[in-house]
Amino acid sequence: AGGNGLLNVNEGVCCRRPKKGTFVADAVTALNSSPQRNIVGLFNFDPHSNQEHGTYKDRVFEGMSTEARKCNTDLIFISGDPEITLRQYASVPGLTPRGMLVFSNNYSEILSLAKTFPHMRFVVVNFYHEGFEDTPENIYGVFNDDFGGSYAAADRFIAEGAQHIGYLNIRLLDDNYKLRERGAEAATSDGNIRFSSFEVPFGKKTKQIKTAYEVAPELLRQAPDMDVLMAANDNLAIGFSMYLEEHKPGHNIRICGYDWTSDELPQINKINSIAINFHRMGEKAIDMITGKTPRTKMINLFPKLIIK
Repeated sequence: AGGNGLLNVNEGVCCRRPKKGTFVADAVTALNSSPQRNIVGLFNFDPHSNQEHGTYKDRVFEGMSTEARKCNTDLIFISGDPEITLRQYASVPGLTPRGMLVFSNNYSEILSLAKTFPHMRFVVVNFYHEGFEDTPENIYGVFNDDFGGSYAAADRFIAEGAQHIGYLNIRLLDDNYKLRERGAEAATSDGNIRFSSFEVPFGKKTKQIKTAYEVAPELLRQAPDMDVLMAANDNLAIGFSMYLEEHKPGHNIRICGYDWTSDELPQINKINSIAINFHRMGEKAIDMITGKTPRTKMINLFPKLIIK
């Protein structure tokens, strides 16, 4: 097969996934007689395993697939023990495991794998963790510039007259979301305007929308002169917007989410957003793991502002 194959792996047992989604017989033996080719593992990445994250994972995977085809590389899903799987594939004649793309913020596991396989590359996708720059030299990362995106959006609102920006975040240990809030706060500090921070518990998409709707009255009570509400993601922005449209029609509060992955957003004219290029993220992840960017440890992709 060419470099656009998709393989499913569970502790080293590899099956090709036909287009209709069924599985065929064990393929490891058949690979012994195949021409030499590169394989890259995708760990904790199956876009169909979690509908909550399916939309942006699909976009990342599309970018990976596009770039993998260009460099004759097969992608495999690793759902079992990644160490066992990589060892088994390394023992198959004709295969060259280049490493693993990791869609997880479990850095302890990544560090362990990098130490076990020093000749392989491990590329962290999307989930930045403070201190990443000091990880072993065979760990790489491609991330969104979460801080820069929020700073640019807040700076734009300030330039257009904003005097008080509120920020609605989710209470979780996620450096991505922390960086988003820090970016907005830094812009308000530099612009010498007011900044208010609010936080809600973590929940799935529908819960986030409902929670933002429910806390909106309290946010407005605490910050009655707030003229911009920036949110850590689009779900929170949608929930806050729904409350305003139902209870305060004609309001002049500008709302900005983050990600630009929600299907509802294009139909909601009053919500702005910060759009992450997940497709490009996938492409750059393949470039890093195949050695096209040999001296680059970390790539930050600047997002696009969707300001109406």
